[in-house]
Amino acid sequence: MKEELRISVIIPVYNAAEYVQRAVESAVAQEVVKEILLIDDGSKDNSLEVCNRLAQQYPVVKVLRHPNGENRGSGPTRNLGIEQASEPFIAFLDSDDVYLPNRFDAEKKVLTAGADVDGVYGALGVFHFGKNQHSDIKQFKEGSLTTLRCAVEPQELKWALLDFIPAGSFSIDALTIKKSAILKCGMFPALKWHQDTVFIIKLAFGSKIVAGILDEPVGLRGVHDNNNTAGNKRINYTREQMYHELIRWATSMQMPKAIVQLLRAKQMPFALRNRNKLSGLFLFIKEILTNKYFRRYSYFFNAASDALFSKQLSQLVIRLKEAYYVRIKRWNTDNTSFHTLLQQLNQQLLTKH
Repeated sequence: MKEELRISVIIPVYNAAEYVQRAVESAVAQEVVKEILLIDDGSKDNSLEVCNRLAQQYPVVKVLRHPNGENRGSGPTRNLGIEQASEPFIAFLDSDDVYLPNRFDAEKKVLTAGADVDGVYGALGVFHFGKNQHSDIKQFKEGSLTTLRCAVEPQELKWALLDFIPAGSFSIDALTIKKSAILKCGMFPALKWHQDTVFIIKLAFGSKIVAGILDEPVGLRGVHDNNNTAGNKRINYTREQMYHELIRWATSMQMPKAIVQLLRAKQMPFALRNRNKLSGLFLFIKEILTNKYFRRYSYFFNAASDALFSKQLSQLVIRLKEAYYVRIKRWNTDNTSFHTLLQQLNQQLLTKH
């Protein structure tokens, strides 16, 4: 007999008075959604007033705040929602995004079948707020789906999200996950940027997450003047911090040393762009001497070399490295051997857990 699917939806709210009602109503319309947690993150507009009105209108809606109405950022705000969630499954929704009617269609089939599955991911589309906001939500931008290009095996998902396997990524809004899996793998980090990426990667390491609907959107990301910016202009710094958090987590979880070194190698191009040439050169040399995966695999070494040196000098450094490790050391530095390493790490993780 199939189990009933019961979901708590967590919506962090910050200065979203204009948008949050639409988000809430798109979640209320889902029969499997038994609880909607609106967590006000110290909004300066009348968001809290709107949230309280929605709680009066819809019995499934509950409003939470940080102590003293503080602003703590989206990561800690989602964590508060996770802690207070009463249902076994959790889904996330940004306050200016919406669910589509098919949002939990795959979850209804997969998560109630009794299989050993912790979560399901899908595809997110885009819509633009405009003057005619009641009609343009139906016009999502073609070709702009945020999702994996194809389903990957659960044990390969972490490598895809780290871009070790080219497959793409998915949005937190398209993820449904067991609360118990979150408590096992870890909550959102207190990062200003990329906290959702770190969160999803941690889940991919420690739980079984499978593909749902990937060829059409199950939700839409709302784009408007308040969030349609040029993006994070400090991308190198924030990416370095993201990998620093992943390295810290992997170390604390006593992951195999190889995984920590792979994360360090992946971090290196961002770290080098954040330093002057001299300190970058010392960091580059140190990584060559201490990280065999960085110096062996072109995937890591070439990106770091390009980040540190001019184009011509980088090409020379790469050729010298390849000549030494391929012709003298007889090492295979191509993707085939790299993928073999990832498969070996999968076996180590299975043995460990």
